[in-house]
Amino acid sequence: MLFKEDTSDSSTSSSDNALNAVIYGSNIFVAVGYTKGSGMILTSPDGVTWTQRTSDSPAWFNAVGYGNNTFVVVGDKGTILTSYDGVTWTNRTSGVSEGLRGTGYGNNTFVVVGDKGTILTSPDTVTWTRRTSGTSDSLYAVSYVGNTFIAVGDNGTILTSSDGATWSRRISGYYEGLRAVSYGNGTLIAVGEGGTILQSDKLDSSVSLKIASPNGGETWLAGSSQTIKWQSSGLTPGGYVYVFYYDGSAWQYVAATPDKTSYTWQIPHTPTSGAYVWIGSWANDKWEAADISDGAFTISIPR
Repeated sequence: MLFKEDTSDSSTSSSDNALNAVIYGSNIFVAVGYTKGSGMILTSPDGVTWTQRTSDSPAWFNAVGYGNNTFVVVGDKGTILTSYDGVTWTNRTSGVSEGLRGTGYGNNTFVVVGDKGTILTSPDTVTWTRRTSGTSDSLYAVSYVGNTFIAVGDNGTILTSSDGATWSRRISGYYEGLRAVSYGNGTLIAVGEGGTILQSDKLDSSVSLKIASPNGGETWLAGSSQTIKWQSSGLTPGGYVYVFYYDGSAWQYVAATPDKTSYTWQIPHTPTSGAYVWIGSWANDKWEAADISDGAFTISIPR
């Protein structure tokens, strides 16, 4: 495969210009970025001849997506633009000021992700609703795979959602930034800083873990001993169940235990109303099953 440089009607060789993303839809390529301190949109019918379009936005553009015959461009300061043809663009009200980094479409829903854990959804790209992500880590990409939205970001953050509205945290085992995610040939790939490539394992349906407690709504006192309980089935003999908890801002390692049903935990002095527990069974150099608390629980300081 031979690549060659094509040109547009803007001076893209200047250090004041950069293109951050490109997509194809409606028989046209759309590339986005910035030029001399403002957003830039280029279009091409063939990838050879490019035309700069008017966006009337001072914000830099970070990503472009396509779904339901609509292009969606996102950028700094909560910027969202949409177009049906790539030529005429409309500014939309996002309701947020955070930088927006990625966009995806699936299940008749547009999803946008960005800085400080920002997640927005829309059925039509006109009205946008902010969702609770459960993280303050910046999110850089979102993809729709197998009836599930998957978002990735800083500190190895991986979030999943079936509808774009309710999100669950997943453990990646990686604590630097993840920047992109894609699916193909039966596997999910996430890539990030330091040249990291993460691949998801298919979970055997005969192997299962299910958290019994804490599973949402509990209040556990800091300094007390509490039992994390779960049900398991089909776990590999000799494997370990790894336990992590979310302290309201980041995931923390708790323990690795051969016990297949519970772990007694000395509750840390990190008060939060947004704690979660994640458990995963590691055997034969892979995660064979995993689960996360269905809802948040509270860690409080004794009075």
